[in-house]
Amino acid sequence: SAYATGARLTLAQLSVPEKTNEITAIPDLLDQLADAKQLEGALVTIDAMGCQVEIADRIVGHGADYLFALKGNQPTLESDVEAYFNDAPAAELATKTTLEKAHGRLETRTYAASANVCWINSERSYPGQPRFRTIKTILKVHTRLEYADRSSSAETRYYICSAPCDI
Repeated sequence: SAYATGARLTLAQLSVPEKTNEITAIPDLLDQLADAKQLEGALVTIDAMGCQVEIADRIVGHGADYLFALKGNQPTLESDVEAYFNDAPAAELATKTTLEKAHGRLETRTYAASANVCWINSERSYPGQPRFRTIKTILKVHTRLEYADRSSSAETRYYICSAPCDI
């Protein structure tokens, strides 16, 4: 399903045949949205399963940008992005922290973004391997949840994005 989250609308939906998964349907769904003039200028977010070079290229080819989660689906890229943020010079980072109190918890999110992505297209991979060529921003989101009645938790997630860095 494709949603316009701000408008709370379902834009398109495809059924996925048995013995396959949503990765095979995503390109068709993107083409449908592009044909209906619903994709150009949009920011497309897809969970980690959809973080594929071919899907990224299709989104950008239709005049949109993507924001993909890195979560084991691209282990080398995820590891490299994590290592970058562990040692990144502060001058290369745009950062922001938000605080939200709701649902019996205090949620602190710390965002860090960098436009230093030239190292991602290196030749370290095996020859012929498809590469993400349209990444303009990498992001790190650290979330800390604090509850009044139980212990707190923390999670760090990493993302790649084809849109320019704008925290």
